[in-house]
Amino acid sequence: MSEELALNALNKVNELAEKLGQAEAVLEGGYAELATALLAVRENRFWQGKHESWGEYLNSVSETYNLGRAQLYHKISVVKELQGVVEPQHLSEMGIAKAGVLADAHRASGGAGVPKELIARARDEKVTVKQLKQAIAEATHAAPEDTGWIDLGMSFYVTEEERKELQEAEKLALSVDPPVSTTIKDFMQKKEVALRWAREFLATYVQKEEEDAGF
Repeated sequence: MSEELALNALNKVNELAEKLGQAEAVLEGGYAELATALLAVRENRFWQGKHESWGEYLNSVSETYNLGRAQLYHKISVVKELQGVVEPQHLSEMGIAKAGVLADAHRASGGAGVPKELIARARDEKVTVKQLKQAIAEATHAAPEDTGWIDLGMSFYVTEEERKELQEAEKLALSVDPPVSTTIKDFMQKKEVALRWAREFLATYVQKEEEDAGF
């Protein structure tokens, strides 16, 4: 294999990866700006006179520019949640993904706000979404000894049927003996649900594999 050929291939990967990384950063900031602009249109009812309703206007934006309607609603809700908490220009700096993490933290705090140091971390381009989630967890919850941080990346879009299925499974996991205490923090309840799902799955399928193997 030619050393020059290999070097060219590696350089090509680096070049393309760098371009995509830059494009992704631009998109992140652009989506935050778009959501801010859409929120202004909704709150000031600027759509009136040209569209029958806010929903019809948003549909037109979605269809004209091939942008997911559900995603637009989500991004608008993120900006709405952070109004008065994060400056609009700072939302663009951090991008919509990290803004979404801050919005979740603000919502979980009951509107008590987000510490300035966490906003500063979100604006730091070197801080990833996962690192920001960990920083928020460390700032808001005292980690028990002998534990480590885990991010399962469990945020995703679902259909109404899938949402109902997941909610019913969560409700069942919380209620089976012994029921999960409702006095513990929400994130601890979610952790117990995930562990119960995992244990049930492992108990079912590990046992089946052992039986099939003749153990």
